[in-house]
Amino acid sequence: MSDKFIVCGGGGATRLVQFFYVGLYHLEYFCSITLGNVEAERTLRLRSDATPPASELAIGEPSFQLSSATVLVSSITPLSIPSQDPTVNAVASGVKETFYRISSGTSAFSVFTASFSLSQAYGSATVEFYSRDQ
Repeated sequence: MSDKFIVCGGGGATRLVQFFYVGLYHLEYFCSITLGNVEAERTLRLRSDATPPASELAIGEPSFQLSSATVLVSSITPLSIPSQDPTVNAVASGVKETFYRISSGTSAFSVFTASFSLSQAYGSATVEFYSRDQ
């Protein structure tokens, strides 16, 4: 995909360039002034990634599935959050960070760095998580 734009900062003017499609862009630009002087054309390659990462809760053993939303685990069951940034139109910026918290409410999200387990103190718990692009 290639788009041509004239971007000139003469007189402090700035042009906003918006990309509406996810993918690779090849931006060619130059500046000209009313006297006829034209800057040499320059090229910039850009990647537009508007697809969020996909994350899931991976539950190790021992565990037992009670229903589609309820799983019994022990205090030694490892939990992890594998995440990936799907490639769309040959572009994926990658996963920057994944966050999680145990039991919703006012508790803050923590950065996920390694597998974890739930202590016996939790009883019934909800694990919330999300990831961010690079």
